[in-house]
Amino acid sequence: MSQIVGHISQVIGPVVDVYFEGKDIDTDLLLPSIHDALTIKRPDGRTLVVEVQQHIGEDTVRTIAMDCWANIEHQLKYKQNIPDQALLVQELKRCADEITSTDLSLQTIRDLIEHHEEEPI
Repeated sequence: MSQIVGHISQVIGPVVDVYFEGKDIDTDLLLPSIHDALTIKRPDGRTLVVEVQQHIGEDTVRTIAMDCWANIEHQLKYKQNIPDQALLVQELKRCADEITSTDLSLQTIRDLIEHHEEEPI
């Protein structure tokens, strides 16, 4: 896998613009393609995955930050030759259902706390 180093030029919410330096290099070779996933190493060591959405000129691409779900979906949608993809989709659905259940439980806890805060002391 080739590696071309880019530089973050702007961040607006989940949108990240990345600039690539490449004098005398063909833009088609320099810039990642639409839907390519890029990795950004954060100062704390974590990795953020962004997906290229648009070439905006001046050797810059506009990307959108992806959470872990979007990253997995991206790999399923744009990467070919994934063995037993149906099993992966089924397992993702199971995980999503568990997270939904946990999210509902956390919302209930939040509602109970907010209700308690509304009562006078």
